Amino acid sequence: MGEWSATAIAANDLIGSVLYTVGVTVAVAGQWAPVSLLLVCGVVCLFRFIFSEVGTCVPLNGGCYSLMLVASTKLFAAIAACCSILDYASTAVVSAASASIYFQGQWGLIDILPATMGVLAVFALLSMLGMRESAGVSLGIFSLHVATLLTLVGASVYHIAREGSGVLTANWSEPTPSGNTALDIFYGFCVGMLGVTGFETSANYIEEQKPGVFPKTMRNMSYLVLFFNPVITFLALGVLSRETIVANQNNVLSILGAVTIGYGMQVAVAVDAVIVLCGGVLTAFVGVVGLIHAMASDRLLPAFLLLRNKKTHTPQYIILSFLVLNLLLVAVTDGDITSLSLVFSLSFLFVLLMFAIANILLKYKRGRLHRDVVAGWGTVLIGLATVIAAIVGNAVYNPQMVGTFSIFFSLLMGVMTLVLYKVPLLKLVLFFVDKGRNSFWDRVGEFVMRWLRRMQAPPVAFFTNHEQINVLNKAVLYVKANEPTKRIIFVHCYDDESAIPQNLEAHCHILDHIFPKIQIDLVLVKTTFSPVAVAAIARRLGVNQVSLSLV
Repeated sequence: MGEWSATAIAANDLIGSVLYTVGVTVAVAGQWAPVSLLLVCGVVCLFRFIFSEVGTCVPLNGGCYSLMLVASTKLFAAIAACCSILDYASTAVVSAASASIYFQGQWGLIDILPATMGVLAVFALLSMLGMRESAGVSLGIFSLHVATLLTLVGASVYHIAREGSGVLTANWSEPTPSGNTALDIFYGFCVGMLGVTGFETSANYIEEQKPGVFPKTMRNMSYLVLFFNPVITFLALGVLSRETIVANQNNVLSILGAVTIGYGMQVAVAVDAVIVLCGGVLTAFVGVVGLIHAMASDRLLPAFLLLRNKKTHTPQYIILSFLVLNLLLVAVTDGDITSLSLVFSLSFLFVLLMFAIANILLKYKRGRLHRDVVAGWGTVLIGLATVIAAIVGNAVYNPQMVGTFSIFFSLLMGVMTLVLYKVPLLKLVLFFVDKGRNSFWDRVGEFVMRWLRRMQAPPVAFFTNHEQINVLNKAVLYVKANEPTKRIIFVHCYDDESAIPQNLEAHCHILDHIFPKIQIDLVLVKTTFSPVAVAAIARRLGVNQVSLSLV
């Protein structure tokens, strides 16, 4: 996938968010909304380098979940995955609700809440029928959306030049929403982080991008955000009164088009909004399928989620489970776009937090891994601090939404915790079953034992290019703490036999004796280490690719 095709998929979410961010930010920060969004752009510029470093260091699909698997433990990976799933769910729900609002604002005919649920159900059905994103279609939608926004910018500039700056002056002369300028700018910054959701999406399909493309997508998206979000917000304040923006905050760009050009532009913006936002719903369904499939393969979610429909070959249970989660989110928030936006913002901020933490952990634990881009410690720590500040600000601004976020997070984390610790839980069940002295408890014990053996049978593989026994030992300890397996396979790829580390076999033999409950094997493969070789070796060894690691 080339630079602009890769950029388009993520950027459709990113600059699509301007459709529902401008009004919300003006409602919170008033005339200072452009300043708040400029601060948001500063954070994006910091995270451009943070993302580029971790993406070139660990170029694996799955975003912060895959990064945490490499840099930390499965528990932290599960936390990152919960944040990512909620981010996807919020993306789908906010996009569906916003598309419904733009449609209803332009043509009427529908009620927002049923329409939002209907859009989600339709795209769940399309996903089950096998519909997927196309880079070409995404690029077309991206081009249409950029052209629409550029037309709005040009028309707004011409309108202000023709009509004068009276509206802008009047807006700036009004008191701020709370009377405290600094506080309004801060809250506007917190809510305005919603305007850069989608920035994290590119990391979820990094394996499909050509070498060197990922940092360029980060650069392109940071420039797009820097131009569109604060500029369109400023121009909206120059054309529309604050009261008009706040009253129509969910479809303010349609109103902006109607005032600057006329009814035709209003319709064009509404059509563009519906297309782009419905594309965001599809992006969420496609993205979450890949993430949950990887998690279920990695034994962090129930295995039944991996089952596929016999006719369409799509993971129907993943799609249905995600649809149920979305509908619950709509029901709990009653389809209110402001409340949904705050849940969305919190989910996105926690994903950014996970990326910053993963960057720090990779610097500390995997400093030897190659990186094309290196983010300085100052960049990472400032980025981390700003995200924490935004999380706290959103929590203070609307504590009720923190409760909603916490309920859904706890629900997901509870399921993952049960699956993650199923082996200790089954051993505890076996302990109490052994106390029974009749045939019924004997049969239960035999069933639990068979279940345990099945779960412990799949091996875990580590690719290594050295013989350092202390590092190999850390890999074994990681497996003991995080995986239910009873077998570890160390794999070394070589082009020439003379390049095989001299003591690698001996060190694996030593570890096999040190850990008698785990079978430790060494496999030497004469091939060049590459993604293709990794996939072929995984199939031959019967190992899921998500169970492969580097040491």
